[in-house]
Amino acid sequence: MVKKSIPQKSKFNHSKKIKSYKSIIIVLIIAAIFIPITIYAVKFVTEMRTEAAPTEKPRKIEVTNITDCSVTVSWVTPNVETIGFIEYGTSDSLTNTSFDLRDTEKSNKEYYNHYVEITNLTSSTSYNYGIIVGGKEYKRENGSYYSFETGETLSTVPTPLPVKGKVADPSGGSEEIIVYAYLENDGEISNKLSALTDSKQYALDLANFRKDDLSETFTLLDGATLYVLAQGADRGEGSVTTEIVHKED
Repeated sequence: MVKKSIPQKSKFNHSKKIKSYKSIIIVLIIAAIFIPITIYAVKFVTEMRTEAAPTEKPRKIEVTNITDCSVTVSWVTPNVETIGFIEYGTSDSLTNTSFDLRDTEKSNKEYYNHYVEITNLTSSTSYNYGIIVGGKEYKRENGSYYSFETGETLSTVPTPLPVKGKVADPSGGSEEIIVYAYLENDGEISNKLSALTDSKQYALDLANFRKDDLSETFTLLDGATLYVLAQGADRGEGSVTTEIVHKED
């Protein structure tokens, strides 16, 4: 099972209570509006590379939206816009390729925020992957490939519980922002969901959250805390925290 990178609570400094699932959409728009993106004053030092295309070591790598047949892998290259994609497989022989959600096999663009959806996977299966940035393959520090494991196939499809929010970016940047979210309740933490937004608005479905082991839907919504992080790569990041309170109508 992949160890998830979870934002620390100290980074989330706004809160609101949601009084009913039926009011989630309206209230969370208010709760999540104007996520502040703090501009970093200090930049990482870019390593000098010999490749013709710009490259930089991937940072803040996240595996999100894990289901029985798909995952999303995202990362940032905060100092330089780069072309990036994923090579993956069930062994160290990486025979499959997935491109950024905004790209095609024949058309690849350079980004600071990278967002790759991998589909048509097998349930409950471990996969290895390498991140290709500017023509160079990146692995873990110990030389092994990154990895993830798909979840089980759920026996029932949960009823959708959509929520929406908005990100305010004072930098005025035009590139898409990645929004990450997870739930925590009574010591239990969900898996992490994500969305890529170019309009600064985002939508998430609470019904897509699973338990940390991916075995079933995360059902501890009453009193759960929803953590949302907006990742702007070179423009910094911001966060918001919202408590969910279930009240029967």
